[in-house]
Amino acid sequence: LKEIVITAAYNIWLIKVHKRKLDENKSIGGLESAKAIAAFEILRSSLNFENGGEIAKNLEQIYNYSLNQLHLVIKDDKEYELDSVISIISSLVDAWSSISAN
Repeated sequence: LKEIVITAAYNIWLIKVHKRKLDENKSIGGLESAKAIAAFEILRSSLNFENGGEIAKNLEQIYNYSLNQLHLVIKDDKEYELDSVISIISSLVDAWSSISAN
């Protein structure tokens, strides 16, 4: 769980980097984009559908949505729903952190 929390938190930071670049009218892509995509792929590959059931399916939908938004941002250099992705993943990190602390 600790590795998942770290990966998700890192991904939030990468997405905020994308958002900042867009706000500054800078082009995005390259290494930050590759790392953000890889982080979502790591999160998605860590899902255990056999034991995770409905929770794993819901997380997969969240990761797919987030990846889709990220791809749109990279393709068009527009913000789309980055704030939504940041909010959703931040909520997951907070929930996982509270679980991990207990």
